[in-house]
Amino acid sequence: MNSEYAFYKQRLFNSPQLWNSNFFMSKETMCVLRSLIDVWLPDFKFGPGKCALDLSRNPWYWDTVTNNLRLIHEWGEDFVVRHLIMPNHVECCTKPVLNLIARNMPEVPINIMDQYYPDNLCDSSSPKYLERYSELARSPTEEEIIRSYQYAKDLGLNFETLSCEKSVFGLNP
Repeated sequence: MNSEYAFYKQRLFNSPQLWNSNFFMSKETMCVLRSLIDVWLPDFKFGPGKCALDLSRNPWYWDTVTNNLRLIHEWGEDFVVRHLIMPNHVECCTKPVLNLIARNMPEVPINIMDQYYPDNLCDSSSPKYLERYSELARSPTEEEIIRSYQYAKDLGLNFETLSCEKSVFGLNP
């Protein structure tokens, strides 16, 4: 064995791979990634209504993301679902997302995030601001955040250890 090869062989290691993704991809892509990814970190943002279409111009969002989540769950993969609480979207997005998880994969850890901040097209003080995003022109209210966390708690979801923001609102068990 030549010394250069031995040097590189000693340096080789199996580095765990985490896939942080919006999970909007084909089943074929998921199958290719399966052999490469050790831990999945899917973002699950929109409910089944028209929010994905109105806000991100994506008419196939719900079906695509839920199918991909079901796929990794069926495969027995390690994953944590991330959901961002958006202003004015607790009923239409947060609750349906949490319901789907509670019904189909209640043991899966979920990080319910409250750090949405309006930026760019959603920031009313920005020259790029578009009126069509006015419902997102603020951060979530304390009431929206508490309601979202309480809903997850009522569903028995595994979210509290990953959603550290809850301590601010007294939702510790």
